[in-house]
Amino acid sequence: MNPVSTQPWQQMLHLTELMVKAAESHDWEQLTEFQQDRDQLMQSLPAASADSAALLETILGLNQQLESLSQQQRLQLAEQLRQGQQIGRESRLISRSLAPAIKQ
Repeated sequence: MNPVSTQPWQQMLHLTELMVKAAESHDWEQLTEFQQDRDQLMQSLPAASADSAALLETILGLNQQLESLSQQQRLQLAEQLRQGQQIGRESRLISRSLAPAIKQ
């Protein structure tokens, strides 16, 4: 394996691993920062070669993990939003039902 030709791909792998760790820790702000760094690196990546094929395969697997973790987070946020909306509706109903008693 030619270390010069795989170095950018190794950096890409490292950033992707950091992104997965950030997602697993629910540190979405840090993940976004790593994503921006990775996007910049992606602009200068050399074409994939036989030397970098294994790294690319690992990166693709990690990307699938990131997609799964992100999907889980979206579902959790959607549920929290739904619960918050439910609480808001219940609070308004309680306020309306108490309003006549408070006015007296």
